[in-house]
Amino acid sequence: GTGKSNLLTTMAIDDIRAGRGVGMIDPHGDLIEGILSRIPANRAQDVILFNPGDLDRPLGLNMLEYDPSKPEQKTFIVNEFIGIFDKLYDLKVTGGPMFEQYMRNALLLLMEDTAHPATLMEVPRVFTDSDFRKQKLLNVANPTVIDFWEKEAAKTTGEASLANMTTYVGSKFNVFISNDYMRPIMGQPRSAFRFREVIDQKKILLVNLSKGKIGDLNANLLGMIVVGKLLMAALSRVDTPEGERRDFNLYIDEFQNFATDSI
Repeated sequence: GTGKSNLLTTMAIDDIRAGRGVGMIDPHGDLIEGILSRIPANRAQDVILFNPGDLDRPLGLNMLEYDPSKPEQKTFIVNEFIGIFDKLYDLKVTGGPMFEQYMRNALLLLMEDTAHPATLMEVPRVFTDSDFRKQKLLNVANPTVIDFWEKEAAKTTGEASLANMTTYVGSKFNVFISNDYMRPIMGQPRSAFRFREVIDQKKILLVNLSKGKIGDLNANLLGMIVVGKLLMAALSRVDTPEGERRDFNLYIDEFQNFATDSI
């Protein structure tokens, strides 16, 4: 309601004026409009406005991007993505362990090839293009991923067949791959900003997920990706002494739509 919105705006503005780092995820855009009009001049350069509805200036957001010096982030990304898809589609009912197994190995196949950074846009291609899959396998050193695609996936039949999984994955990914607003965002191999820098440098990250142009499903997907990327960045601060870690406050309107188990 209005009271809650005013409270979130007031708290965020207080943090901004105090020089703290702030993140705001707004599914309607009204809160962010209110914040933008009240940001002090001395903090204007700290603002990052992520607005998927702006086709002229799309900011890249690649969930598969990670720090190669922290390979454990790959596992986090995979688990977070499966959690996101479970939230969006209830995988216990519609996908189950087989989808999770295929998706885990598809994401790892793409992320293992550090010479050619991939995006979520390439995930369906892992299933539909055998030449693409084989080319990726040439650049993979993880024996578990290689064994899955060369042995297990090639032998499956019936309900667990690769063909059936291809149809299932395509139906789930086409929602955002076919969206004119989502493609320029999800298709960029490099994100427009570093989430670790957003936290460490006390930036003001305003995520306007107004659903009118991108739809509920895409808004929820982007919001959960942002939350996951911020969480991964926060966890990576283990390399910084606790006393040197700067505060960063994240405000999420309609929190229940963007929270996976990990948060």
